[in-house]
Amino acid sequence: MAKTISLSTGVGNAVEVIRKGSKYIVKIDGNDYETFKLGTASSLLGASEDFPISIDEADYILAVRGNKIRLVNEGKYVDNGEEFIPQKPFPKWYYIFAVLNIAIPVISLGGLVNAAIGFCGASLCAAVANGKIQSMPVKLLLCILITLAAWVIWILFVRFVSML
Repeated sequence: MAKTISLSTGVGNAVEVIRKGSKYIVKIDGNDYETFKLGTASSLLGASEDFPISIDEADYILAVRGNKIRLVNEGKYVDNGEEFIPQKPFPKWYYIFAVLNIAIPVISLGGLVNAAIGFCGASLCAAVANGKIQSMPVKLLLCILITLAAWVIWILFVRFVSML
């Protein structure tokens, strides 16, 4: 099912975005502009990508964050003037921690608590990997600690359940 979102550039142009699954069809003032497809920046945490578009020779960014789609011009969101922070792709090392955390519900053959522990670990590592901390060693250390904590919590949970 397609979802249509109408946006305003703030200078009179009407931007319409039609979402069909992982595709975003952009129309400007009723005319087809371009179709974008979600790529590698999307994850279990949802869609999160930035698509550059040009409207009347002005450069904009179509920022997709989860189910929200907003226009950006000159580093600020058009709708409220907040500062825009561009989406960065996950660093390659992040996927090691994602796999290690998602392995928890896989090894345990499912279960709500197991899935929650694994998903929380992967989500926290994703937040650290793309977070504001600049130091790579600190990011790696935090992801190691988060992953170890997830595994310790899972082991304690399994021992608790086995004692019942």
